[in-house]
Amino acid sequence: MAERIDERAERVVEADGRVVCPGFIDLHSHVDLTLPDYPRVDGMIRQGVTTLVTGNCGLSPYPGSMDLAGFAAVLGGVPLAVHVAPLVGHGAIREAAMADPSGTPSEGEMTRMVELVETAMTQGAHGLSTGLIYDPGRFAGTAELVALARVVAAHGGFYASHVRDEGDGLVEAIAEAIAIGRTAGLPVQLSHHKAKRRRNWGRVAATLGMVDRARADGLDVMLDCYPYTASSTGLWAYAPNWWRPGDEVARERVQAGLEERFPGCTGRDGARTDLSDLVLSGLTGVGRLQRYEGMWLDDAAREENVSPADLVIDLLSTAEHVQVIDHAMSEADVWRVLAHPECAVGSDARLIHPDMPGVPHPRNFGTFPRVLGRLPLEEAVRKCTGLPARRMGWCDRGLLRPGAVADLLLFDPDAIGDRATFEEPRRYATGIDLVVVGGEVVIDGSDDTGAAAGRVLLRTGCG
Repeated sequence: MAERIDERAERVVEADGRVVCPGFIDLHSHVDLTLPDYPRVDGMIRQGVTTLVTGNCGLSPYPGSMDLAGFAAVLGGVPLAVHVAPLVGHGAIREAAMADPSGTPSEGEMTRMVELVETAMTQGAHGLSTGLIYDPGRFAGTAELVALARVVAAHGGFYASHVRDEGDGLVEAIAEAIAIGRTAGLPVQLSHHKAKRRRNWGRVAATLGMVDRARADGLDVMLDCYPYTASSTGLWAYAPNWWRPGDEVARERVQAGLEERFPGCTGRDGARTDLSDLVLSGLTGVGRLQRYEGMWLDDAAREENVSPADLVIDLLSTAEHVQVIDHAMSEADVWRVLAHPECAVGSDARLIHPDMPGVPHPRNFGTFPRVLGRLPLEEAVRKCTGLPARRMGWCDRGLLRPGAVADLLLFDPDAIGDRATFEEPRRYATGIDLVVVGGEVVIDGSDDTGAAAGRVLLRTGCG
């Protein structure tokens, strides 16, 4: 328990009909690499987030050039506005342990991966994350993931997964994640749960039923979700599985691979494919093609007088990191998932400052107020506070009681709301009057006080 301080307050805040609640805990973010440059995490702290769980989707800055202890030391040297709770990424583990991360690990490489997970957990990681649609996670078999998850289980951590398929193979992908948790003996967190593409809309009814049955059988399964019908990810996730950054491959072969995945995408006749759902949002380093930032991929291809497949090839041949926004989900599915009693809120945020390049997803600035405006207030607050705290194993965060850590919000329930849209995504939320992190005021009205109140929260359990 945090230490209780019995002293007279220097300042008394009159709530005046406003809501006082714990600070929001974001179970799913990608701010790891941006925190050293943007430690105020502006887009998140101004929507009430006081703790960010990082290292999701198999992506973490460690191991590699540094370990988790080194990452914590880096963050200890910048004026963090929020707390950071790290996971260790399976993709980073593969990159650090394998000569060819796209291959099958040798016995020695598997031993090294186990050692790296052990080190990260010993240094305080809360669990292991996977991104099984990304390089190099997509090359891992289930047995490999179970072996690494068993290490995490021995330390009391959990397994968080961007599952292998969120579209046509969604049910099978969820079954794999649940099987990993059951076999390895650890809790499972299903990351940003969704069903992508119109032909799969409604399938969340089946996957939520799978969650319920697993929980009834005694497995701790939870999920998180953001309140938008579009996702955001790298364009490489849409490339043929065998094509990787830096590979010199004949254009005709890549065209054929894209046509196999997205029938019709090699034509110029305007045929609608799954690529038609994509908006080009981050085109740093693509030269003259950067002028298409913010445009639908199909529209940009027409302006270039090429097929959508050819534009994808041109973009990925020019720059390794191309970001897209994918308008692929249904509103009904999103809110059905968010309404599930075991679904917490996770932003999936990455571009968290208005000055960062690219066209950000509005979730970077509006996720949590958007949920508060659309679910019953008490349930919305629970999904942003107590429920994610339970996943993290925290007894003194995510609730209001004597002795708990003073991560607090004061907001007007009639004024709180998200202003960020896909057209104007860099707008801060409204209605939050006070944000307190670890007992220090960080946001006071519209002002950032500059207080370096955030800490790196390493796994210790409730003991």
